[in-house]
Amino acid sequence: MNSTKPNKVLLVTTQCSTHASRLEEELNSLGANYFRLNTDNPELSNLPQYSLNKSSLESWIKDNQRKRQNLSEFQTVWWDEVVPNPDIYRNMPYGKWAFLETQKASDWILSSLEAIYINDPIEIIRGSNKVKQLKRARDLGISIPKTLITSEYGLLERFIERETIYKPISRPTEESVGEDFVIYTNIVKKEEINPSSTECKLSFFQRYVPKKYEIRTYVIGNDCLSTEIHSQKSERSKVDWRKYDIANTPYYPHQLPTEISKKLIHLTKSFNLHYSARDLILTPEDEYLFLELNPQGMWLWIETLTGLPITKKLANLLAFPQIS
Repeated sequence: MNSTKPNKVLLVTTQCSTHASRLEEELNSLGANYFRLNTDNPELSNLPQYSLNKSSLESWIKDNQRKRQNLSEFQTVWWDEVVPNPDIYRNMPYGKWAFLETQKASDWILSSLEAIYINDPIEIIRGSNKVKQLKRARDLGISIPKTLITSEYGLLERFIERETIYKPISRPTEESVGEDFVIYTNIVKKEEINPSSTECKLSFFQRYVPKKYEIRTYVIGNDCLSTEIHSQKSERSKVDWRKYDIANTPYYPHQLPTEISKKLIHLTKSFNLHYSARDLILTPEDEYLFLELNPQGMWLWIETLTGLPITKKLANLLAFPQIS
């Protein structure tokens, strides 16, 4: 048992977050003082407030008993998401604008505390840059797949003479294309591309790499927890394990080589992150290849399938942060 007094923790999340609920369980077991702020709470009194003048600064929220919680008292923040309850604004004049104003102001207030963030929302954005991730991984001596981002048909045509995958850079949304849907990683066939489909759109391509299995690794402070995802046992998940076929895709704990773990921890810290999930491939020749890093990668299904103590490690980092 840690004899140090735990930090006061703020969980910035939403009502439906099962990850926040598991963190609450672990924080309770550590005796930590925490507050769960559901940013989509329909109680408007729950919105963060901020006052600044020449001689003072105050910021606060109110709990469900309308008791004031001073934001300056929180020492560690777990940042999930800030999403005001859309139902409040649905029938309001200029409701969409009011929603966006409230979301942005809440984001600004909650991200401005003198606290340790896991992770800081600005660093989450910076750390999500896949181009920077791949370059930094390569510079650290971690193998990566050959990568091409292009709108030039001729360049792409030559690149896909060997087996190639397409990866989406962003997610289609109702606002951008009229509906929400997921695009998975897919193998690109030569007959599927033509000059008119490539000339006005930058797209992300990588050389397809044969897999022994895939690896999901969680860096939590100075710890590395990994799981093997045997995606090649299912036709459905062979190219992208996110086409979940859990009944036919075994998950096992995995011990990374110490040198690889150190490099992945260093990579996470290079983006000023204290937590990240990353995807790797182990090739049939037992070579580790880095694919990408997610500063907010979810973990509960991995924990359930493998027993890895991910929530416990993360709660401990929130309550007793040893940040270097």
